[in-house]
Amino acid sequence: MHDRYLLHIRKTGGMAIKAALRPHAERIVFGRHDLTLVDVPAGAKALFCVRHPCQRFVSGFNSRLRKGLPRNFREWTADEAWAFKRFTTPNALAEALSSEDATRRGDAERAMIGIAHTGMKLSYWLLSASYVRKRRDDILWIGHQPSLDADFSALARLLGLPGDVALPDDDVDAHRTPAGYETALSPLGEANIAGWYRKDFEIYAACLELREALLTQPGSSIGA
Repeated sequence: MHDRYLLHIRKTGGMAIKAALRPHAERIVFGRHDLTLVDVPAGAKALFCVRHPCQRFVSGFNSRLRKGLPRNFREWTADEAWAFKRFTTPNALAEALSSEDATRRGDAERAMIGIAHTGMKLSYWLLSASYVRKRRDDILWIGHQPSLDADFSALARLLGLPGDVALPDDDVDAHRTPAGYETALSPLGEANIAGWYRKDFEIYAACLELREALLTQPGSSIGA
């Protein structure tokens, strides 16, 4: 019987979580990128991880810039090739969203939508902040990418898995961004990304709020 659903929200650690859980968790539905909270039946339990929208944007941009390498390879789509010809860093794209040049601004908006990871907003998986709150009884675990190792250890305990189950520590298996890629956003870039992902920021805040509530439940040690 499958009663736990792992949502794979892009660029939040899903590849590493799946790699660690698959050999041990028979009752978990391992979702592809298209499995959403709406797909989780009432009474079942959802598991997912979130990440600050600015960090998720940067990671997603760089992942597709390098075509998923070194762990995976997926050639650019035509839209991605078009986007990366015009924007070679995440900050360049972020800043262009408020360009006074209408053509440049339009190109940035097209690129945001056309790049696979940046085009899928958190709202695709979780719908809205109010929907997350509505489904709170159907959410077992919310990981937070900055503390993913500790959060995963807590998840393993919640699932009753062996104590040696852990996330991969190899950079390739964990799908971490290699050195040499720009990861910083300027204040302007951050402000523009906050505007673009406004609804995502609301959902992210709701998830962190619910995560804190889950920490206080008896038997929970997430974040400990």
